[in-house]
Amino acid sequence: MQIISQFVPLPLADPAQGTAVAMGYFDGIHIGHRAVIDGAVQWARAHGAAPAVFTFKLPMVNKMKGKRLLSTADKHALIASLGVEYYLTPDFEEIKGLTPEQFVLGIIRERYGSADAYLEAEYGLTPARLMRLRRMYLE
Repeated sequence: MQIISQFVPLPLADPAQGTAVAMGYFDGIHIGHRAVIDGAVQWARAHGAAPAVFTFKLPMVNKMKGKRLLSTADKHALIASLGVEYYLTPDFEEIKGLTPEQFVLGIIRERYGSADAYLEAEYGLTPARLMRLRRMYLE
């Protein structure tokens, strides 16, 4: 699995096939996280695309109550074991001002060449907004 922390074109074996991107924080890689990631991996396999995960870097200082669920190394290893080829983790400061539409259409679809996307529910989007994004994404 290649870890990419910048907004650069991905070194895809077949750029025309694109990627399938699972998006989420994926802090513990529990069964729900695995289902989102597996959706992207299965779609990618069926369509000759590269499976990818888009997530955010864990902060160096843990501001949450309790301990971090996984170390960064353990998170990488678990996600790689699920069949992911690209782990996309850009700096949050570069994208925090984007609307969900700008993020999904401009970054995920255009910059990372995603042909399909899978969103973790933790993004806080309402079902109606998710459906609108999905329709826009597939247009």
